[in-house]
Amino acid sequence: MSRHELEARKISEDFLEDLGLGRDAPLLHEPKLFLEGAFLSALLLEFDRDLSPEVADQALFAIGAAHGARAAEGVLRQMISETTSISVQPLVLPMVLNPILCEGAAIGFEGAWPETHEARARLAQFESASEPRCLLSAGYTSAWLSRLHNRDLMAIEVECVASGGSRCRFRALEREVHLGLPSDHTRAPLIPGATESIGMDASPGDATGSRHPTLDPADEAVHVWGPVMVLPFRRAEEAKATIQVLNEDGNALGVRAVVVNLEHGLLAEEREFESLVQTLQIIDQWGAEAVLSGLSEPLSRRVDQTLLAPLLQRDNLPEAVASAFQIAEAQRYPL
Repeated sequence: MSRHELEARKISEDFLEDLGLGRDAPLLHEPKLFLEGAFLSALLLEFDRDLSPEVADQALFAIGAAHGARAAEGVLRQMISETTSISVQPLVLPMVLNPILCEGAAIGFEGAWPETHEARARLAQFESASEPRCLLSAGYTSAWLSRLHNRDLMAIEVECVASGGSRCRFRALEREVHLGLPSDHTRAPLIPGATESIGMDASPGDATGSRHPTLDPADEAVHVWGPVMVLPFRRAEEAKATIQVLNEDGNALGVRAVVVNLEHGLLAEEREFESLVQTLQIIDQWGAEAVLSGLSEPLSRRVDQTLLAPLLQRDNLPEAVASAFQIAEAQRYPL
């Protein structure tokens, strides 16, 4: 079954019930699936022997989704609990996430499963596959992200060790966006002029910016390179609105430094200055560092005085981006 055929189906509890995997089935609560390669290999072999390929894929995805949803609920309980009585276990499926902004999508991520656990378990029993095969991991990730962000997000594997790749990478967008369908969840245009950002495979290069054409200071698109976001401030109200939407959607996850590009933002009126201050305050609420590019010295002093704290500033965009990556590297933390 193709990955898009898999996307088109919502795996329901009824499907699992039909397979004898009700809510209390051991497989839906067994962490060894994600921890012990031999256990998962045996399950993959059993599914291959007893189920059709399509049903086996759906079953693995659904089992992973059950685990991922429960993990997300644990995270949410921990976030809203005011006591320390709730003990939440860490994710049994390690993943690396980078937020992206994609044309037509309200929220999205690129990421990887660094342990390649499912792919290695599959290779222990089968020959190399012709397409990505980490269905259990994709289900887990889809459900985990969907519950945390209250959106129907679907993780599709784009590179897999089981099919000859060097790692297991995925791209998580709203289900309808993956399929090219209109979606009530998509609020386009979310960000005026936004283009698909570069994911975790790329960085903007050295301080000269010569390796990446999107470092044009006149570019009005928002870009995210892993932990670094570049936010153009050419139109103050749009820039503030962008940050507010990202803040509401939680799409700032993993962004640790935000370059606010003011090289074409004149801040001629008081309300534009207020928008800048509010934008910087939201960035601070994320726990991210703001780096200002192209701000005049008088406005620089005024911003510092208003926020009661000095901000890192650079003369041009390439220097600001280079500094942002240095900050992000210094603040790197495990997800």
